[in-house]
Amino acid sequence: MYLDISEIESIQIDHTSRCNLLCPQCARVVKGKVNPNLPMGELTVDDYKIIFPKEIIKNIKLITQCGNYGDVVASNTILDCLDWLRTNGYKGHINVITNGSARTASWWKELAKILGRHGKVTFSIDGLRDTNHLYRVNSQWDKIRQNIKTYIDAGGR
Repeated sequence: MYLDISEIESIQIDHTSRCNLLCPQCARVVKGKVNPNLPMGELTVDDYKIIFPKEIIKNIKLITQCGNYGDVVASNTILDCLDWLRTNGYKGHINVITNGSARTASWWKELAKILGRHGKVTFSIDGLRDTNHLYRVNSQWDKIRQNIKTYIDAGGR
């Protein structure tokens, strides 16, 4: 046997193909628009019940939420899924990687609460106020800064 289930300690999830940006070098963007051949979707709590049975939850030390075709923050189901992990015994670390340019202050506060001490958000920012929007097309610098501040002020790392 190549790998026993008890040896799995880290999982990376590509939770959604949704994103609020149209970055020119992103795999989901073709000629400035979302690739019409890319199905739009996201995982649900029912999916997490299949992906994370108790045998996996007890051994995992790290879950990374990083999208190749979307941004986890654009998902309408991510908070429910992360909350399900926590309420079903997952005590390990959760790392959320995002462009940080979506959602409300209350959403970011809820994320900070769910992640707690054993989680963090990596805000992937390219450039500064005058250049970020060139690569992160449709992003708003002030919105990103506000989301970062709200998350940190709510106890987020």
